[in-house]
Amino acid sequence: LRDNQLFHDLTEEEYNVVSGILKRKVYQPEETVFKEGGTDQILYIIKKGEVRICKQGPQGDLQTITLLKDRDIFTGRCPFSTERRTRRPSSPPA
Repeated sequence: LRDNQLFHDLTEEEYNVVSGILKRKVYQPEETVFKEGGTDQILYIIKKGEVRICKQGPQGDLQTITLLKDRDIFTGRCPFSTERRTRRPSSPPA
């Protein structure tokens, strides 16, 4: 956590509080983190890997909006819209 700019300036006490409430979750490639319309209020930090932010198209297909990588942070809400987005880890390189 200390190498992440969001937590870099925390005091030792603040760091201990934050690290005490964090939960580690490992996602498999192509596993959905959450879907559009979900109600989670979770802050996700990508330790290692990639996450595709996708929007479901009118035909049900997923359209990639952006790709997040190591140390990126995201939530269940898109920062430029009130819509929710589907996020899923991308496949590992072939």
